Amino acid sequence: MFRTDLSDDLQFVSSNGVAVNAGYFQNVGATRRQGLEIGGNGRLGPIDLSLRYSFIDATFRSGFSENSPSNSSADANGAITVRRGDRIPSIPRHSFKLRAELRPVPPWTIAAAAQLASTVYARGDENNLDANGRVPGYALVNVDTRYQLSGRVQLFARVDNLFNRRFANFGILGDNVFTGPGQSFDAANARAEQFRGYGAPRGVEIGVEYRFE
Repeated sequence: MFRTDLSDDLQFVSSNGVAVNAGYFQNVGATRRQGLEIGGNGRLGPIDLSLRYSFIDATFRSGFSENSPSNSSADANGAITVRRGDRIPSIPRHSFKLRAELRPVPPWTIAAAAQLASTVYARGDENNLDANGRVPGYALVNVDTRYQLSGRVQLFARVDNLFNRRFANFGILGDNVFTGPGQSFDAANARAEQFRGYGAPRGVEIGVEYRFE
């Protein structure tokens, strides 16, 4: 279990756009990150299991005003009011990983892994009130297999995102300037939206690994 309290913390505030590195840092007072992490390894018959779970309650502990004109709750000047207890964006409250390995014969290993993460608030939604809501959580399954040919040579194959899920692990509020006909550029009619950073689709990797002394 852990708790970290920071005073006079710094928060990155995005400028009125969607570039993740465009903006400035602002002092936001006190913040807190508390929770627990649990991990374990075990065996269920012929299957080796490993599990990791984390709960993180990340909140602002001081109220402050922030520039976020793309937030639907912003005032006429583009400012939002963040209250004590509002959740810090981009940090999932729950995350879970489970891996299972089976060895049909000693040199051969087959494994499957599940990864789950809960919803997060987008950057720019520090007051948790934007009409777009949270970036959805996701669940992924990865599989891999290995065969040890010798002490140095190993064959392997893996499939990441087995079910080819479309998932996002990051969000940011900004203005969409491609709102013209056929999604052409139209800066005069920009529309505030939630932009999301999507993860990789299904990926397959097959190879040979050689270990040098």
